[in-house]
Amino acid sequence: MPAVHCCDTHLQGGSVRVPHLSALARFRRWALPALVPLALASLALLPMAAAHAQVRDYYFQRLGAERGLAQSTVTAMAQDAQGFVWVGTQGGLHRYDGQRYQVFRHDPHDPDSLPDSHVTALALEPGGADGADRALWIGSYAQYVARLDLASGRVRRFDSPGAAGDRRIAALLVHAGKVWIGTASGLEVLDPKSGGRTVILQLPSPSTPLRQALRAGADGAVWFASAAGLHRIGPRGGI
Repeated sequence: MPAVHCCDTHLQGGSVRVPHLSALARFRRWALPALVPLALASLALLPMAAAHAQVRDYYFQRLGAERGLAQSTVTAMAQDAQGFVWVGTQGGLHRYDGQRYQVFRHDPHDPDSLPDSHVTALALEPGGADGADRALWIGSYAQYVARLDLASGRVRRFDSPGAAGDRRIAALLVHAGKVWIGTASGLEVLDPKSGGRTVILQLPSPSTPLRQALRAGADGAVWFASAAGLHRIGPRGGI
């Protein structure tokens, strides 16, 4: 049997030539240093490739009068737990179900209709059965607020005996069983059970245009933003 040299290997009836050890050494010494930068460059391109793969085009569809939107100036929006989108406009309140709008307007002959068709603010009242929202609070431009019972569809109007600025609503927030209301005159709290109002903050001058926001903090505080600045009302009522 012939001797097997370090540079040869024998397989079933033939031999396969393998590189000499010195050739492998030269390959490691010269080829590998050249390949490492190429490999690193390829790895660096992976995040860019992933980013490009995540880029997508967004297509916008206008959901206007052809689906029943009565007025195109949208002033407020809210989505309830059932998925309906409520849209406030200068010409009424709309409920969008994914196909069509249902319109709610003021009817001077119907005391159960909205107090004003010019809607300026919306806020959902949580806590209904099976996690559903109980009601939708609606702020108006000139007739204060109303509560729409989402189960029965009944509208309850609330009135303000104050000046015109007190009835012009800019922001709403349902928090801790009360309704916080930002008006052109300031900030107040409404008790839905009794209908009583408590003025929290009086603005130095009527806010025009109506640009306000209300948010509840994790600590129970309420944040109120207006033309007069940002105010924090603590859980115990301190500002």
